[in-house]
Amino acid sequence: MAKKPENIEQYQKNYDESSFWDKLKETAAKAGQIVIAKVLLLYYAKDSMSAGEKALVIGALGYFILPLDLIPDFYPVVGFSDDLAALAFVFAKVGSHIGPDAKRKAREQMKKLYKDISDQELTDLGM
Repeated sequence: MAKKPENIEQYQKNYDESSFWDKLKETAAKAGQIVIAKVLLLYYAKDSMSAGEKALVIGALGYFILPLDLIPDFYPVVGFSDDLAALAFVFAKVGSHIGPDAKRKAREQMKKLYKDISDQELTDLGM
């Protein structure tokens, strides 16, 4: 797995709502369910976090949006490994602060993106 980017907070400037949703819809199939699950959980939980935690989350989401990061996203499979590393790093830091409401919203969005995803698969993804 790729090394996490240094100072993830620096990627906050790449984050905006419109770009986030565009990137999510564009990459849902390519990035895979584990990446998208982490993205959605962090997205829906960010507003209930402390300023420092929210900065980490926004940085990770900004990194996800950035098309040319450590490993460009257009490379099949491996292109999202650096995104997953950044998301996993932030998730490890703030994951315990993801409440049931954020999980419910992320689960609903996953069902929209992946029409055939089962409840068990969602549970396995931490939702």
